Amino acid sequence: LVSALVHLFSLVYMKGDKNFPMYFGYLGLFTFSMLGIVLTNNIIFIYIFWELVGVSSYLLIGFWQEKPAALRASKKAFLVNRIGDAGFLVGILSLFALFQNTDLGIIASKHFSGVYSVDIASQHLLISLAGFGLFCGAIGKSAQFPLSIWLPDAMEGPTPVSALIHAATMVAAGVYMLARIAFIFTPEVQIVIAGTGTITAFLAAYAALSQNDIKKVLAFSTISQLGYMVMGIGVGAVGASLFHLVTHAFFKACLFLSAGAIIHVMHQVEHQTKSHFDPQDMRNMGGLRKKLPVVFIAYLFSAMALAGFPLFSGFLSKDAILVGAFSFASEYGGAAYLIPVFGFLSALFTAFYVGKQLIMVFFGEFNLANKIKDAGNYIQDISWEMKLPLVILGFLSLGFVFSLNPLDGENGWLLSTFKGNIAIDHSQKLLVEIISATLAISGLGLAWLIYGNGALYSLKQSLFPKSSFAYKLSLNFWYMDSFYEKVLVKNSILISEKLKTFDFVIIDGFVNKLALFNVVLAHVMAWVDKNIVDGFVNFLVSVSGKIGNLTRSFQGGKIQSYFAWTLFGFICLLIYLINE
Repeated sequence: LVSALVHLFSLVYMKGDKNFPMYFGYLGLFTFSMLGIVLTNNIIFIYIFWELVGVSSYLLIGFWQEKPAALRASKKAFLVNRIGDAGFLVGILSLFALFQNTDLGIIASKHFSGVYSVDIASQHLLISLAGFGLFCGAIGKSAQFPLSIWLPDAMEGPTPVSALIHAATMVAAGVYMLARIAFIFTPEVQIVIAGTGTITAFLAAYAALSQNDIKKVLAFSTISQLGYMVMGIGVGAVGASLFHLVTHAFFKACLFLSAGAIIHVMHQVEHQTKSHFDPQDMRNMGGLRKKLPVVFIAYLFSAMALAGFPLFSGFLSKDAILVGAFSFASEYGGAAYLIPVFGFLSALFTAFYVGKQLIMVFFGEFNLANKIKDAGNYIQDISWEMKLPLVILGFLSLGFVFSLNPLDGENGWLLSTFKGNIAIDHSQKLLVEIISATLAISGLGLAWLIYGNGALYSLKQSLFPKSSFAYKLSLNFWYMDSFYEKVLVKNSILISEKLKTFDFVIIDGFVNKLALFNVVLAHVMAWVDKNIVDGFVNFLVSVSGKIGNLTRSFQGGKIQSYFAWTLFGFICLLIYLINE
């Protein structure tokens, strides 16, 4: 459904692009690859389609090849995902070593029956190795910490691509794969998964607070929401994670397509005013609800779902994960309570940056008019091909679509179909829902007080100034890119230069000296062959010739000579016999 809507939206968004047919070819390849991951029941085929998804996403992210940033982003996404995929391959090999089979149904049956192809001493090690390896694949594909760095840069691709790949499908493939093999996870693996998801959700939500690029906010939001899903897998709330995967696909695709419509309109303003500005910078927007009412309503519904506001789908699915996290913490105690605590804190951040984005884009006055005279007059409403996907996805962001009781998704048709959801305490569930709703309302309210009427804007400037380390930490995504650049990339280049020098000076030097030695040795052997071996052979030939000439002289053809030699021989024989 999302793919079909993205295709429809792209008909207008990509109209006039010189590579229009190629774009839809790549989009079709990506959709085919994702369907392969979903439909196959064999881990090997999942891996094959997994790699096809990586290739097609590389092509789509770098679709605008004339943009250096797009090319860098596509290479970055491809290379970072290869790191995770190496672990994925290790996990697959470990599974095969354990069960001598790659069919997930057979693997599950053997696992629950305790039938393994290795001795007891190796079983736990290989099961854990398989779990960690498969999780590594999900870390790369679902942009989890520490491999989250590729997703924000992937926004360089066309916006409909972001809606499909980086919101609804590709990044969710990692979560989907984890859900399918969750039965194999040992407690150690589950704790690592839950911890990784929690850290990712918090780090990305904090990073989204300071972003001004409309797509960057949504990119970090996607990373954060994927963190929630991974957290749910780790705490055992597999059904809740799949529920959130579905709701997130709808409301985040709606957000990205709405952002695409806004960027499309801003590009038109830029073209018609013959000016230059960043069409994705929210500081150039404002007041667009009056000019783009359908986009505003769709954005509002999907944003409320993202914020976890009651009556919307995100409230049902995200709270189901938080309830699972709270139950997990109640069971294990101690540090396990950090999981729901940081989950709630991330929910507060989410509501705040969602409110900030809504206000900056749709409320107030059109800020670009302060820089370009009458810029607001050039804003034109979008076509029905762009509106229809927004209306459908905005509608699917409502809570009653998934549950007749929009405040309780536990008995809804979707969550009840997913198996593997953990048992919950209803008193805990009510507490989590109250906390979550309070945080959502508080975050949105705080955003309004700061960015709406500006009552607390001065407080924000004093508590969170742009020169502060806290602001820079958020703006630069915890300096992860800088860390990798300075520590890993720089040192990798340094090591490669050293290895290059070692290769040229030592290895190549040794090879060259060895080659020179072989050449000299060849010349020596040639001299020996020519002067000694051939000389000895020639000597034998000469001696043989002389002996032949001597013996030939005995047979001259003269009878007198034959008689003389016979007489000489007879005399010699007679002398020998007399002496004897």
